[in-house]
Amino acid sequence: MELHLRDEELIKLFKDGDTLAFQHVHKTFYQAMCVFAYGFVRDQEEAKDIASGAFLKLYKRHQHFESLQTIKTFLYITTRNDCIKYLKKVQVREKADKAIQHNYYHDDEDTVIAAIKAEILIEVGKLIKSLPKTPRRVMEEFLSGKSTREIASELGLLENTVRKIKSRTISLFREKLKELRQSPF
Repeated sequence: MELHLRDEELIKLFKDGDTLAFQHVHKTFYQAMCVFAYGFVRDQEEAKDIASGAFLKLYKRHQHFESLQTIKTFLYITTRNDCIKYLKKVQVREKADKAIQHNYYHDDEDTVIAAIKAEILIEVGKLIKSLPKTPRRVMEEFLSGKSTREIASELGLLENTVRKIKSRTISLFREKLKELRQSPF
């Protein structure tokens, strides 16, 4: 069941412990938290576990949130902190510190960049899924690293057609990402 509420109504229901409101928040942010956590731990299942743990902590504190932005911020901070804890458990302290320092996001600026990248990847995935069949297949093949010639051959299209589809779709992506950039979040 999809909730169609203003943010204020959603937050009130969320604070009251409403299950559907929590499910809506989970659906809205879960995938981004998984991608964000994966940037730290480089293990898909562990990233999902960490993201799920962040939502459990969110649910336990549901009555303390005043906006979707505070929920989002809480999820990113909790996920980041839990990823760092995980890395420290898995590796010897010195190794974890070195990995965090050199391979993972370790300061506020890197964390913000990682969060933005995660959300952009989610939006690009949504955009690709919303495309008609042929442009969707062209973009999936393109993003997997195939050349225009390979895509044209596999899909039975002219190379020029593949170029036009890629060009139009990339322009569409740019427009949608501009809309995201203008978003209040």
